This record gives sequence, C-alpha cells and structure tokens, in this order.
Amino acid sequence: ELMTSSEGTLSARIEGDTFLISPFGVDRKWIEMEDFVLIHAGKREPGRSPSRAVHLHRTIYQTHPWVQSIVTAQAPNITAFGLVEKTLETRTIPESYILLRDIPKVPFGPQYDDEQTVASAISERTPVVILQNDAVLVTGGSLLEAFDRLEVAEFTACSVIDAISIGKLKVIEPDRIVDLNERFNLP
Repeated sequence: ELMTSSEGTLSARIEGDTFLISPFGVDRKWIEMEDFVLIHAGKREPGRSPSRAVHLHRTIYQTHPWVQSIVTAQAPNITAFGLVEKTLETRTIPESYILLRDIPKVPFGPQYDDEQTVASAISERTPVVILQNDAVLVTGGSLLEAFDRLEVAEFTACSVIDAISIGKLKVIEPDRIVDLNERFNLP
C-alpha cells in the first residue's frame, strides 16, 4: 500500500495559486472527489479542513511553476530509506533512473516549519524527496506523473532492499547513464 488511513496527502494545481488538496482526517481509502479542499491564494474553502501539509504544498507550487501535482506518502519501503543512513540508489533499471533521478533527503522538521527548505530540495532533476523519519514527497507535471513516480519509488526501494539481502547491488554503468540522459533529454 502506498497510503494508509488518513496519512499522506494528494494535491493538484488548478492554476496559479489555486489547488485542490486532500482533507484532514479522512481515510484515504474512502476519499471522494468532493472531499478535496479548494485552496485559493492561501485561503481554504469556508468550513473545510485541508491536510496539515497545505503550507508545504503551497510553497512548492509557488517555488516551482512546472509542478502541477504533489503526493506525500508513507509508503513502507521508500520511507524505510528515511529511517536509515543509506541513500536509495535509482540507477537500478532505466525506468527508476528516468522517473526518479536523484532522491535527496531532507532532515526531519522543515516540512512543518521551514517549507522553503523542502521546496528548495526539489528540482526537475530531483522531483522526489525523502523527508527523513516521516515520508516521501513526489512531484509531477500531472497527478498521473506524480503517482507514477510514487509507485516507481516504492518498487525501486523494495527491489533494492531485496537485492542487497542476496548480494552486491549492480547499478547501470555511468556511460549508460549518459546515454539515458541524452536519449530522454533529461535535465
């Protein structure tokens, strides 16, 4: 599972400083479209309670015009990399490298009180960030792209955990990474 209970947040930009975000306290398994909360210029719909991640998501949207969707989740395998002093290697299969690129870690805390630190860690080269001792945050040009990145990040983390239990991890060679960058016009 990528999200459990009321943990995790989905948001999608409508335009400019207007976006929809999942509500606070609603089980993600049962969430309906009408449950999402409209945020416009930092103000929520009257009588609605947005996710506590609303300020973080807004800061990311304001900092990165290319971001159209954000997903924050406690997917178990990728979150495990936020609990240990080990970097998640994304050069395992082409899909992982192309979609995830490098995945930096942000120390615990800024997602709650220094949102710009998290927003600054994100770029087109680093569209996924591990929030240490908390979650993974993925961005995309669409909700589908963000969700795809979340699925690939969780699969990659699971594969790496499984692989290192049976042997040394073999990554894609550096010259092949250069080829991937050129063929897919990666930043």
